[in-house]
Amino acid sequence: LRPVDFNGWLDRKERAAADTARFWLQYWCAAFQYILALPDSHRIFVSYDRLCADPKAIFPRLGAALDLDEPARLGADADIRAPRRYDVEALAVEPSLLARADAVHQALLERAV
Repeated sequence: LRPVDFNGWLDRKERAAADTARFWLQYWCAAFQYILALPDSHRIFVSYDRLCADPKAIFPRLGAALDLDEPARLGADADIRAPRRYDVEALAVEPSLLARADAVHQALLERAV
């Protein structure tokens, strides 16, 4: 494992061991907080949950955001499957980290096509 050190997060004392759910949630937060802080050009966010729930609505919006000639054709034959759900309570992650992850996720959703 060679994680990317987004804004020095690997040096923080509260970083968990890499074989725990806490580590991976910290890593996810660090990565997406870094990406969200970058200038908005050349990035398009897609909510996988929204894509799974309504691909016929999301694919055309994604095609338009990509400035495709025929955006409505994007994903016309796609076989999208919903992501596996996990019991967050079973992960034994502190509520403050879950709240941080939720805030990052909400920020991503606000920018998603």
